[in-house]
Order: sequence, then C-alpha cells, then structure tokens
Amino acid sequence: MYLVQSHGVFYEDARFMAAFPSVCQTATGELLLVFRRAPDSRWLLGADYDPNLLNDGDDEDVTPDLHRHLFHWDARSQLIAMRFDQSLQPITPPRGLSVDGQSADQDASLLLLESGEILLSSFSWYPMPPAFAKLVRAWNGKPYGGEGNTGCSYIAWGSYTRLFDESIGAWTERQYLPKLPGALPLVPGLRTSHGGCVRGQAVLRNGEILMPSYSEVDGAYSSHLFASSDNGRTWAYRSQMASHETLNLYEPSLTLCADGTLIAWIRTDHSEDRMASARSNDGGYTWQACQVHDAIGHPAHGLRLRNGKILLTYGYRHEGFGVRARLLNEAGDNIDQALEFVIRDDGHCTDLGYPWALELDDGRVLIVYYFTTKNGTRNISYSTLNLDPNPLR
Repeated sequence: MYLVQSHGVFYEDARFMAAFPSVCQTATGELLLVFRRAPDSRWLLGADYDPNLLNDGDDEDVTPDLHRHLFHWDARSQLIAMRFDQSLQPITPPRGLSVDGQSADQDASLLLLESGEILLSSFSWYPMPPAFAKLVRAWNGKPYGGEGNTGCSYIAWGSYTRLFDESIGAWTERQYLPKLPGALPLVPGLRTSHGGCVRGQAVLRNGEILMPSYSEVDGAYSSHLFASSDNGRTWAYRSQMASHETLNLYEPSLTLCADGTLIAWIRTDHSEDRMASARSNDGGYTWQACQVHDAIGHPAHGLRLRNGKILLTYGYRHEGFGVRARLLNEAGDNIDQALEFVIRDDGHCTDLGYPWALELDDGRVLIVYYFTTKNGTRNISYSTLNLDPNPLR
C-alpha cells in the first residue's frame, strides 16, 4: 500500500491566505507549483490578539480561534508560481502571475503538454460594491460575498487558459473560454458565460486536450467538457459530462485510464459529501449516467500511476480534518471497495484540502494541498508517499 513518508510546507506567510494548488513536472524536470493567494489581515493584530473580537458566533464552520474573516473571494486574489527541484527544494521565490485589471483569479489547474508547454487554466471573480448586488439579482445573477463579510459582492467572470513556453520563459495572455451552452450570460448583453468555472485536472487524449468545467445550467450546477486540438490555442464545447435530478455537481477533475476511458470525479452537495463520477468511452462525446459513491470527501484528484493504477486523493472536511486517499484498479471502478487511508488528519478546521498528486521520477508520489494550522494560517502543504510492495486490491 502507499505509506506516508513525510509532510512539509511549500509556502506559508501570515500575511496571506494560500489555497487551491496545482503542480506539474516541467519539460526540464523541475516542479511547477501554482496556487491562489489573497490577503489575510489578521497579521495586523499582532501575535497576542483576542480571536473572539472578530467572531460574532454566527459561523458554525469556523471556530473562534481561527477567525471568521477569511473567505474564498477577495478582490486582490491572484495566482502565485514557485519552482522546486525533485528533492522538493525551492528554485524560485513566490512570484505573482500577471492579473486582469477587472477580476480576481481563483483556482489553478496545470497540465504539461507534449510540446513542452504548460497549460494553466483558472477562473475569475468580478468584484463590485454590495450596493450593486440588487441590480445583479434583477437579471438573475447570483452575487457571492457581501457587505456583511467580504466587503464586496462578486459574480463569476468566466474561465480562461494561458500557456507557458519554457524556451522563452513567459506566459501568454489569458484566453477566456467560449460560451457554455445553456448557461445564462454573466452580464446580459455584455458578457457571456465563458465556459463556467474550471477547477480540476485536464488530460491529453489522442492529440487533444480535454478540460472539465462546471456551471449553473437550467437552475442546477452540472459538469461539462471543453476540447482543444491545437495545444490550447482555441477551445470548443464538447459535451455535458454529468447532471443530476437532485444534486449540484461541482469541480470535476478528469482521469484518463490506460484503455482510453475517461473518468470525471465530481463534488456533490446535499448528499452527505459523497463523491460522484461519470465515465466516457469515446473521448468525452457521450457519458454514462452519473454515479454517486459511498466515498466521502471533495474535491477529488485521480492520478494514473505508471503501473496503471489510479491514486484518488481528496480533502476530508469532517472530524479528522485533512486529506485521504484510495488506490484504485486500472479501470478506476472499485472506489467503494478500495481501502481508504489517511494522509493527514490533523487539520484545525474544515477550510483545507483540494489535493493534487504527481508521481516523481524516483517513484514517490507528491501530494500538494492547502492546510489550516492551529494559528489559523492557510498554507500550501505537501505529503510524499512511498509504494509498499503489497499494493491495495
């Protein structure tokens, strides 16, 4: 089975909330880490603050000593990149990627292409004064945040991709995805849905990039697929991967099995945090019906290992807060039978997870995720796993 070898921290700064990481190996063998970072104003209070001064007791998910004033929307959130060698030592300091002057960047998803370029996908939030929320609701928009917590209201601004060319050491400008069929415009008459939200692993299959997304369509959140046949220069909508009569389906992540089957691992709501999945045997043109599993956690990342098996990792936002995993067979169809094992269970609250796994050259598996420490700081942590000669069945 997989045995936890070590834990560590890639990035931590009391001035910032770090979350939602992705990692890939570059064409030169280095590791590229990209994550979302936003200000954490608690550092202004000093080390001896009284945490109860900032907690009014109406947030059940965040205990007083962590403060309730950390959110997943922030007008200054941006993507941060760092590079490491295979021994996990930093090569470059944290560096911010260029931002869109209108919007705030959220989760990152990375993919190394056959050309050696790196594909980055992400999505954005558009901040506005809370007074505008009434106008947004008038055209069926759904602003997040608000004056009572974040100080701003936010609407989705769409998903985009960028490419990094190692030969010139630069990122291309962001390219927003095309319209998501059936989704309402982000701003009627002014801005289309731009692909919904992308947060999850894309894959390469038969010369194409297949990238998952999710959005509200016809009153419920469903999962969708975009495809590119020119290394991410242009994108086209391919299919709806999954929908459900009673559940919303969020944050899909793809795994390509050895036989070419696609699996989408999907977060649900109103199902006791159980995972869902959908499968396609024809490159994502058609999908089998969505299945809801007994496995609990979100969102999930499925890494196909060199031996063909699939390591499924996921955040666990229940008592024993942390990250868990299951080792699946090559078909990835034994999720409910595979033994679950704990990678971390020492988190301090529910605000953690979003793991992303990578098999290193020496056979170790690196898992990156965000974590909440006892003092409430959100950092980018990692764990490494070693493969035992007696794998899970």
